[in-house]
Amino acid sequence: ISLPRSGSSWVGSVLSNAPNTMYLREPITQTNRQSLRAKDRQPVMFELGARPIPRRYTQVCKTAFSGIPAFDKNIVSKPEQFLLSHRKSKKLVIKEVNPLGIAWFIENYRPKVVYLVRHPAAVANSYHRLGWTKVPSKDRFKTVTYPSSRSPLEDWHWQPSSASFWSYSGMVQAMVSRHVSGVLAQYPDCKTLRYEDICLDPQASFRALYEFCGLTWDSTVAAKLTRSTTSSAESSTGEYTLKRNSAAMAKKWVDQIAPENLSILKQAYLHHAPTHYAAPADW
Repeated sequence: ISLPRSGSSWVGSVLSNAPNTMYLREPITQTNRQSLRAKDRQPVMFELGARPIPRRYTQVCKTAFSGIPAFDKNIVSKPEQFLLSHRKSKKLVIKEVNPLGIAWFIENYRPKVVYLVRHPAAVANSYHRLGWTKVPSKDRFKTVTYPSSRSPLEDWHWQPSSASFWSYSGMVQAMVSRHVSGVLAQYPDCKTLRYEDICLDPQASFRALYEFCGLTWDSTVAAKLTRSTTSSAESSTGEYTLKRNSAAMAKKWVDQIAPENLSILKQAYLHHAPTHYAAPADW
């Protein structure tokens, strides 16, 4: 699980290469959004709270966590993994991008959790280059909470309504960092990974991740990983791709964000005492 634009599609695709995996890419997020009319769609991130959640949403979660491949082909990219004759030896891997739902997922399904984090400047830069720069209203975390229960995120200091995209992004990423880390601190079956660390040493990072997840590592997996991390093709920030020169991706944002925007982002992010990327060396 991760924020959108944190490299989770790439990480998920590498996990999907294990011979004993059944992989679903965003079954809950994508199915939920597709089932709603455009004007009724919630943002990708929203908190799942204490009150009853719509049956439609819980049914999608139940289907996904049961490993039933009743989803579109962009979610079930390798349907052959779900053959009934091999299911007992398989591990279900679900990739999702709603970290604010982590407490609810844990309470209801008790999964192993891999929390992928990426430098806030890289995430903001990707959003910006895709044009995802609208700053929502002050009620952002209240109105999109499915159960309409009070979100702990509502108590955080809010930037003025005239705040820039960069300050808003810094604030939200810090809030999510604190929130998820607080939940996972009480849940031992989890692992937090930094995208940059994976990029700099993908073989060692993914081998350790496979071991944590109970996935089978073999020479075929290693070869596929090498091909996906040493691509000579130039990938653009914001582009959806599963192949990259991983070493070059680690800090690509450094040369792409204007210094004044980086300063605004950094100030807003650090103001909210995030759990990750808070050291001077990170910036």
